[in-house]
Amino acid sequence: MIENEDNLTINDVVSIYSTAKHESLEFRIFDSFNIKTTDFVNKYGLTRDNVIEIINNLSIEDYHSGPLIDRNSNNKHPLWVFIKEIGIKNVRITVYIKIKIINHRRKIIIYSLHEEGLHNEKK
Repeated sequence: MIENEDNLTINDVVSIYSTAKHESLEFRIFDSFNIKTTDFVNKYGLTRDNVIEIINNLSIEDYHSGPLIDRNSNNKHPLWVFIKEIGIKNVRITVYIKIKIINHRRKIIIYSLHEEGLHNEKK
């Protein structure tokens, strides 16, 4: 079960994402262990700035599911899933984003960014 340590609502999450700055983001999507994301980022030539723009433009309408338990981690921080259509060849992608509290401030960890259908999270 998810420990609801910070009691975030989807409105809180979107508000945090929409004001995210480079220094508050941790990019796990550029980790070589995440093959589907690495392939997607390379295929479309996405940069960190492109990803920040995608994150900043998330809205409640893009919300898909969460908070979820991260099956790939032992920590209890919630995982939020968004599906957003972006303007790169009109590809529909899935954005996985995780919120953590570090030193009394929110830090956003972006775990996955790839075309819709390459995941199995349920609403």
